[in-house]
Amino acid sequence: PVLLLSLLPVINVLAPVIWFAYGAWVLALEYCEYPLGNTGLGFVAARRLLRQRSSLALGFGTGVMTLTLVPGLNLVAMPAAVIGATLLWCDQLHGKVTNSQL
Repeated sequence: PVLLLSLLPVINVLAPVIWFAYGAWVLALEYCEYPLGNTGLGFVAARRLLRQRSSLALGFGTGVMTLTLVPGLNLVAMPAAVIGATLLWCDQLHGKVTNSQL
């Protein structure tokens, strides 16, 4: 859908912003999957949990996306994102999971 938006005149101005937001969401899902998967949370449950805290997830994904765009820093982006996602899980998300989600 975003690719089709980029082909439409006038609306295509928003396409880079939408691509960035989509990329941030996907990176948040990807890197939060490591600690959430270790606790037995499946992808659907992880997506549901991150959707409940969407501003937190998008903020984390935006930080990771920004790291990947800066030359030189993109070399440490992956380990930093895994560490950040683990800290996000421990500090913010751990108490939000119920036993039925596990």
